[in-house]
Amino acid sequence: MYLDDAKKLYEQLDLARLVACPEDRVVELEEKLKIKLPTAYREFLRWAGELCGDLFPDNFFHYLYMPPHIYGYETHKSVIYDRLPNYNGKSTLDSLLARAAPLASIGLKTDKLTEMIQKREAEERAIREQLPQDAFICLGVAETFEHEVFYFFHLSNGDNPPVYRANAGDEPFLRVADSFSEWVLEEVKKHERRLTHLKNTYGLDKPFRETHYLNEVKAKYVELNLSQPKPCSVDEVSRLEKRHGFAFPDAFREFLLWGGHWADIGMQGSEFFYHHIYDLKSSAEGLLRENQHPEPLPEDAIVFFMHQGYQFAFTRPSTGEEAEVYFYLEGENAKIQDKGTFADYLLSYIDWVIELQKRAAASPYKQVPILDENGKQVGYSMVRKDEAEPKSANPENPKGLIANLRSFIGKQRKH
Repeated sequence: MYLDDAKKLYEQLDLARLVACPEDRVVELEEKLKIKLPTAYREFLRWAGELCGDLFPDNFFHYLYMPPHIYGYETHKSVIYDRLPNYNGKSTLDSLLARAAPLASIGLKTDKLTEMIQKREAEERAIREQLPQDAFICLGVAETFEHEVFYFFHLSNGDNPPVYRANAGDEPFLRVADSFSEWVLEEVKKHERRLTHLKNTYGLDKPFRETHYLNEVKAKYVELNLSQPKPCSVDEVSRLEKRHGFAFPDAFREFLLWGGHWADIGMQGSEFFYHHIYDLKSSAEGLLRENQHPEPLPEDAIVFFMHQGYQFAFTRPSTGEEAEVYFYLEGENAKIQDKGTFADYLLSYIDWVIELQKRAAASPYKQVPILDENGKQVGYSMVRKDEAEPKSANPENPKGLIANLRSFIGKQRKH
């Protein structure tokens, strides 16, 4: 098969999970577009068509709510420019401005957004007019909010066609690979070279050892009687380090081995724990690139926190075993700020939990669980502390508990 070398190397590097596109959906695509896809591209779809992991990370930044590229679907030149629907009769420009509201809310003025979007639309129209009739766009990369680059092949160029880059500044279009399989393999080799460089520079073979950087954090956590943290295993941390290409600072390792899967430190609504860390670095790089930050993310950055796509935090092994923390918040003249050690960073969140507990204690209201018809908790409702709680139902009759709870909450609303 055309992609055998790429698949083998990708597996050896233990890169991010891939999800195949089912054969019936590939057929559906061909029927929808009335085309026959090259064999090499069909093989790619059947390998990584739904989720392409580290091959071609999504460059449409999620905090703008931009539609993602779904490989094998909205990629053909005849539909790629129409994938933004006209919401409620609004123009594409109006829709984009609405989707860019998070940017406007932090200081980027609407007239500037309009200018950026108009520039992007003009570039896309220019590319569309120049593309040959048999072009199939297989990748779109938003290098900035106002500039996008496309990669395509000719449907008439055989089972393993050359790949070209379509950029507003490229004339003629740049041929980037002699075949589709070569292009995919080169993307995997980029990861191999990156990981080899990082391993040689920062080291990956540091032994695990007992450390005490987070003693104060752990003591406060116990004192507050918070829920039992869920640790990562040494094997899980080792795999995450392999993914990054280097060993983590001891303080960060200590956290992962204590509460890497979950700890009650006020991170609701944020991406912070083990399963998030695998993918946060590319999102942070995209955020800096999107905001045209003058400096890229350091190559040894471990991005462990992101909130709503507009702020993130990271640490670096090159700053020492205490794991110095750096923070970025999107906005005009935004800078990467030093937030102290990883222990200091966690203590700031513990202090926030303490503040929340104080507010809850002073409040006249309390949370009462809302249960579904099977007795499963599905949320909370706020009720006054001086009112009686709903009667408990027979465990064999969870619907009675729901009825009691709904009746109780209804009475509170009447007051």
